[in-house]
Amino acid sequence: MSIDPMYGADSDPVNPFNVESYVFTIVTAELETSLQFYRDMLGYRVIAAGELGQRLPTVAGAGAPGRRYILLRPVEDFPTERGLLRLLEAPKGAAANRPRPGAASVDGGLVCYQTTTRHWDEAYRHLIARGLTPTSPPLFYPHRRITPLPDEPAPPRTGSKSLSLYVPGGGEFLYISCQVDPASLEPVASTPNRPLFGPISAHVIGMRDRWPFLDFYDKAFGLKSITEGYAGRESINRLCDLPRGTQFQYGFMAGMCMEWWELRQFRPMPAPAWPTSLDKTGFAMTTFLVDDLAAIRDRLQANGYALLGQGALPTPDGNDREGFYVRGVEGELYEVIGRD
Repeated sequence: MSIDPMYGADSDPVNPFNVESYVFTIVTAELETSLQFYRDMLGYRVIAAGELGQRLPTVAGAGAPGRRYILLRPVEDFPTERGLLRLLEAPKGAAANRPRPGAASVDGGLVCYQTTTRHWDEAYRHLIARGLTPTSPPLFYPHRRITPLPDEPAPPRTGSKSLSLYVPGGGEFLYISCQVDPASLEPVASTPNRPLFGPISAHVIGMRDRWPFLDFYDKAFGLKSITEGYAGRESINRLCDLPRGTQFQYGFMAGMCMEWWELRQFRPMPAPAWPTSLDKTGFAMTTFLVDDLAAIRDRLQANGYALLGQGALPTPDGNDREGFYVRGVEGELYEVIGRD
């Protein structure tokens, strides 16, 4: 911690407002199908369900009173401030946030989200036995970060054996990773009694140029990218549904498991290429939880970023939370609420 005149005493210079990815919102045309996947496949439990009331957020796409929603929490006893899901029923005839065919994983914007598994083979057999089709069998890839963590002499060589799939119901792309020993391919942390899947904790933003992206998160939230790496293996391309030969730089934002991919070798595309909306199906929005909501609002307005609406959709903490909405430079939609 350090004393920074911009943020005050005892602030974290890479995440001064303690931003956390709190709730991931999925819009689905098949609410029951999506519920079955997250409840019966990933082990989430329902903590609330109902219909939106008269007090709605003013953001476009929020819908009308009577729109159905379901809130879910991972079964595992993880911190309550991450890994939650909000399923929203899609309007009749809704288009997709990232249509297939049309949008590709190399396109900018909100690409996918991620979870973990205690064992890659168990996870694969679990999904196959229930009639789901991953994009490939579990694949291994070694990796090593470019930048070490604090007090780390050098980034260790590690590896993952992972799988991915397009989730039935909403069509969102889910990446499932298992950290393994590169020599044995066995999980690094073998805990047989823990649930098969961990909480969904991270989302991925794709882009052609990382600098406008990093500038937005710094000015809006005070967030910095703390580690970087390089990806250029065909196993990663298959797992992420990327074209053969894809290479990209990646990094993680401080304290919140948000990953960015800089895919600069591909043809230029407009930004945002696929802006997300709450009236389109798939992965639509992430809710950020912050320490000082008013300060974040002031930062956004001072730097010329438009607020898209006020209020908040139902959360585990209530249906009348104060909040607002903002869009990142790659079209990713955020709901921002404060800690009480």
